Amino acid sequence: MNLYFMRHGIAADRADGGVKTDRERPLTPRGIKKMQKAAKGLVALSLSFDRILSSPLERARQTAKIVAQTLKLEDRSEEIEQLCPDERKSGSPLGVDAQAAAPASALNRPRLSNHREREESCAESVDEDLSRRS
Repeated sequence: MNLYFMRHGIAADRADGGVKTDRERPLTPRGIKKMQKAAKGLVALSLSFDRILSSPLERARQTAKIVAQTLKLEDRSEEIEQLCPDERKSGSPLGVDAQAAAPASALNRPRLSNHREREESCAESVDEDLSRRS
């Protein structure tokens, strides 16, 4: 069995208008475009998937939907409540350290101060990794 983990695309800050909780943070327009590009990269790599699982966080749901549509797997996409980060355990609104979930190339970068900077750094690393493979 092979498991592939994909971090959600760039998401809005909680300080952005209309976002009340971390769970509600949607992808930004830039996050949507970058995720569409990443999903096309999965197609280019000829990877196949049996299922797509996502947490119920809005940004994760949007990411899963983009990937499922691109890979034509909408009927095999499932939302799993247990994948939702538990901020009570970590003390972090993300539930885990975002740096720990970053691609290896992002780990060599300086520690970033906010979620958007971390997400953009991760997205740039994914772009770099895809560029090297093509």
